[in-house]
Amino acid sequence: MEKKRKRGGQTVYTEEKADEILTRLAEGESLRSICRDDHLPAASSVLGWVMDDREGFKEQYARARKIQGDVLFDKLIELSQKAFQNATGAPGTGEASAKVQAIRLEVDALKWSLSKLHPERYSDFRRNELTGKAGGPIKQEASFLLTKEDEEKIRQIADTRNKIKDES
Repeated sequence: MEKKRKRGGQTVYTEEKADEILTRLAEGESLRSICRDDHLPAASSVLGWVMDDREGFKEQYARARKIQGDVLFDKLIELSQKAFQNATGAPGTGEASAKVQAIRLEVDALKWSLSKLHPERYSDFRRNELTGKAGGPIKQEASFLLTKEDEEKIRQIADTRNKIKDES
């Protein structure tokens, strides 16, 4: 059974607590696991510091999360190499297959996390935006190339229309 956390002082913002949280985040640890330590605040308190931008914490948190993405990306590469190394095992035992499947699950979870944390860098989805000159709206211009014959037909139609109007 999980022991209850002490309530109180650990929710108070201090530079030491903030530095420890940011360092551990940047090293790839999850906020939830960091905040399980008794001397640190709950994750909801840390997110409150972010929302309130306590002493510039919001920007530092964003930077730590960006670095965390790079660390997790490196971990993906290591896991992929580990899967390749574990792909050999005693024939017929399924031991190697089970290890590779476990690594694949971890790789998939990390890939999904990265695509949510940093979609601009790690998502499979790419967003293409078109803008006009200097980032403004796109201007659409239509131009028609009419032959002399086309112009003559248009004049005839306009003349006929005007005659009908005049007669009515």
